[in-house]
Amino acid sequence: MLLDLVLAFSAGALLFWGGWTYLERSGDGVGGGLDRAQHALFAGVFALSSHQLFLLLCEVLDVLNPGLRILVWRADLALLLLLLLLVLPLYHTLRLARRRLPGPPALALALLLTLLFLLAFWRLGRLVPGGSEAQRAQRAGLLLPIVARVGALGVVLVAVLSGYGSVTLPYTYISLFIRPVESGEVAVGEERLAAARAALA
Repeated sequence: MLLDLVLAFSAGALLFWGGWTYLERSGDGVGGGLDRAQHALFAGVFALSSHQLFLLLCEVLDVLNPGLRILVWRADLALLLLLLLLVLPLYHTLRLARRRLPGPPALALALLLTLLFLLAFWRLGRLVPGGSEAQRAQRAGLLLPIVARVGALGVVLVAVLSGYGSVTLPYTYISLFIRPVESGEVAVGEERLAAARAALA
């Protein structure tokens, strides 16, 4: 059990280091315009997401203790949701607010905007199927309703982006296919049509 715990923790630390190193070598790291907080947030999201894939592979290969896998999976999921729903929105709204306002008012505005985001996110739960809010919370605590909301929001965003792409891409490239038809091409088409009619008659 202790060896499994060390393996799970080491894999998470290695993935965090991999995310940090990737950002450093891509040229977008701390020297490329990102501060250390942005760097750590990227590496954290990368590490937690990849660690869940690692745990899935451990499940398939039956490598780690099943109880530990579930515990680490839930911890990864909770931390990832915390980053996605609280830390990242607060960080981004604080950075935007600091462009216009000094210190404490910027923090107050960022907290207000983050709370409004969380309220809107929680109200999204009325659109998620699966029973009433009380029934879902009673079945699995707070994690299941949050994951259901993130999933529903993800499906909606993918559908909107897919629809937008399927409309704008052809519209963008249609000019390559639309060109004026010359009279010679019309004459060749008419000759082929006459030949086909003669062959059928």
